Amino acid sequence: MKKIMIPFIFLVSLVSLNVTKVHANDTSIITDCDHEFAQALETYLNDTINYYHKNSSKILDSIDLQGNVIKTIQTDDPKTPENEEKTEEYTSHIITGYIEYEQKRDKLFVFKKRDVYYYDLDKKEFLAANNVFGNPEIKAFFQKYMHHLDKTMTPFSSTLAMILISSILIIPFLIMISYDQGNSIKKTRLQPTISRRY
Repeated sequence: MKKIMIPFIFLVSLVSLNVTKVHANDTSIITDCDHEFAQALETYLNDTINYYHKNSSKILDSIDLQGNVIKTIQTDDPKTPENEEKTEEYTSHIITGYIEYEQKRDKLFVFKKRDVYYYDLDKKEFLAANNVFGNPEIKAFFQKYMHHLDKTMTPFSSTLAMILISSILIIPFLIMISYDQGNSIKKTRLQPTISRRY
């Protein structure tokens, strides 16, 4: 009975693993809004971020809602007494995403950067934080991740950087040691010949 049960348990565990893999790779969970945002984000990062590593952006978390957008159309001229500032306010479909992407320098050093981006799905444009912070949900989303907006070097790149820095310090030191050893060998070879002359 035990001999029959062991292969059966093994078969059930394999099937369950395959099922979980299918669910993990199921892209139907991604909404059309997320897909549109991801495409726009890739183009935007490619155009605006220095050393952006192509196709490295990931949406770690996002919310989308109908919210208010406030834009400054005309700024106030401080030289005049009148307040000439003009703002535009409208309702739009906004998606806010907590994003991770990579910056690659000299084809060796890779940095991971995390940030929050705001996208107007109706007008197909990226917005600044001050355009959308009137919406409590968006502000709360930003505050949720505000302490995780950082830029870090990948473990491989940091190890490589440490090797390069240490080699800059160690190689001259090794050259000095080998040069000193060469001089001491020459001195020991010359000493008997000097003593013979006397």
